[in-house]
Amino acid sequence: MIQNQLNVEEFTITGFDHLSHQKLLGFLIFITYFLVLLGSGTNICIIVTDRRLHTPMYLLICNLAVVDIMFTTSISTTMISVLLAEVKTISYYSCIS
Repeated sequence: MIQNQLNVEEFTITGFDHLSHQKLLGFLIFITYFLVLLGSGTNICIIVTDRRLHTPMYLLICNLAVVDIMFTTSISTTMISVLLAEVKTISYYSCIS
C-alpha cells in the first residue's frame, strides 16, 4: 500500500480582508503591544532592582509580567504582520508556538 505524505509548511490567515479599517486596527494592536511591553518591562525592572521587593508576592507578580510579555509577543506580532504588513501566511512552527 502506497501512502502519500503531505507536510504542512504554512497556514493562510483569512477573515480580515473584509475589515474596512484594517490599518487602524493593526496600529491599535501595535500601540497596545508597545504599552504591554513598556508596563511589564518596567514592572520587572523595578522588582529586580529593589531588594526589598524580593518577596514571594512580588516574585509572583514578576513571573506574571514575564508570562504577559511572552503571550502578547506570540499573538500580537502575528496580528500586526497580518493587519499592517498584509502578510497572510504563518509558518507551521509559529502557529504551534
